[in-house]
Amino acid sequence: MGERDPGDGVRELRDRGRVAYRHRAWIEAFTALAAADESEPLPLDDLDLLATSAYLIGKDADGDELAARAYREWLDRDAPDQAARRAIRLALLLLLRGEAAASNGWRTRAKRLIEDGDLECSASGYLHMLTAMDLLEAGDAAGSLASARATTAVGKRFRDPDLMAFGQLCTAEALVPQSEIATAKCCLDDAMVAVTAGEVTPLATGIMYCAVIIACQSIFDLHRAQEWTMALSRWCEEQPDLVPYRGNCQIHRAEIMRMRGDWSDAYDEARAACERLAGHPVCGSAHYELAELHRLRGQVTQAERAYREACRWIPDPQPGLALLRLRQGRIEDAAAAIRRALDEANATSPDADCWVPPSRS
Repeated sequence: MGERDPGDGVRELRDRGRVAYRHRAWIEAFTALAAADESEPLPLDDLDLLATSAYLIGKDADGDELAARAYREWLDRDAPDQAARRAIRLALLLLLRGEAAASNGWRTRAKRLIEDGDLECSASGYLHMLTAMDLLEAGDAAGSLASARATTAVGKRFRDPDLMAFGQLCTAEALVPQSEIATAKCCLDDAMVAVTAGEVTPLATGIMYCAVIIACQSIFDLHRAQEWTMALSRWCEEQPDLVPYRGNCQIHRAEIMRMRGDWSDAYDEARAACERLAGHPVCGSAHYELAELHRLRGQVTQAERAYREACRWIPDPQPGLALLRLRQGRIEDAAAAIRRALDEANATSPDADCWVPPSRS
């Protein structure tokens, strides 16, 4: 009997990882592909699958390292368009985790590749998307809308479902400050058709669900927020290995329960989210929601503790913390906290990351 070719084992691991990925068994996909990669560097398509699986099971550092490696390998193959796409995806994921400096670095790399090579590729659409986000945050809704529509146009041109969905989301977000609420809702619904139809990638699906739910809450459309939260719940239940989005789903459920007055059930959801997301940047939102529920129920000490825990991830947990100070009769502290938030003065706060006025005896 002949000896088994060592390469057979690597091929089996890659095949197992690919099948697991298709079945959304993210831990198995990561484990198999990572084992194959240790024996023999993965093909670039499989490297993308490994990076995505890492993100979906909460291994962000591994995902970042793999994405950066894919970027370098595409550069080595003289494929700047593919390298730019990996760079811009990494920039987006870092931005969503609140790592703005690192995000800007990767965004600059992608932009340089596109401009130096005069490239026409889908990565340019993601640059428009990030610009739309920047302009909206800066208060330029009209400029944001123009960039959002450019995002959608590039997505259509290159038949990129993720980009088209993101473009519609950014369009909706830019329309809201201009009081175009009905049109914004249509854009959100259009974007979510691609999501529920399974047309977008797993990472984009999770991002879209969470962003659309937040957008619906911002325009006080509780019905839509609840509908998409239920859809997100179903999506998460189909993938037990998910980490970040499953926790996000619990946070959104807690928010909706709180808004409906179901504070006890909301507390259970928020507490479960805190436990599931322990150590993950998103856990700041879970602790903030827990703090809100304590505040509403008059549990001042517990609320204070939860806001402080949220501060580890959220620079200035407002308006909840200011409302707590108001409940404590600390009107000046409450007013100062809101003014600080409105003036975007977090960078000049006494502490680098989070300033909570000291308690008075």
